[in-house]
Amino acid sequence: MKDLYSFHTSEEDMKKYYENSKKVYLKIFERLGIGKDTVIALASGGSFTDDYSHEFQTICETGEDTLFFVKSTGVYYNREVAPTQAPKLKEEEKMLARKNIEGKGIIGVDEL
Repeated sequence: MKDLYSFHTSEEDMKKYYENSKKVYLKIFERLGIGKDTVIALASGGSFTDDYSHEFQTICETGEDTLFFVKSTGVYYNREVAPTQAPKLKEEEKMLARKNIEGKGIIGVDEL
């Protein structure tokens, strides 16, 4: 992992520098022969920002990360921030009181 920090005097200057740096990294991956297998994935910006950060990820059989690809947008996401297709659940507004349940004679979850 290699982080890229900025001490630019303006956001415009920082974005220009970042775009140039991104091109340089992609060129390095091409020279190494892994350019066609390397993608930029959106990831958590951590405590630094609420925005996404970018990760250069090389698709391969080994590794520790899981990526998700959204065909309709052409965007890769790190599993930490991947959007879900599951419908939102309607939350119960009323909390039920907690009560004890006697589990006499029950030996395992299947019997519940």
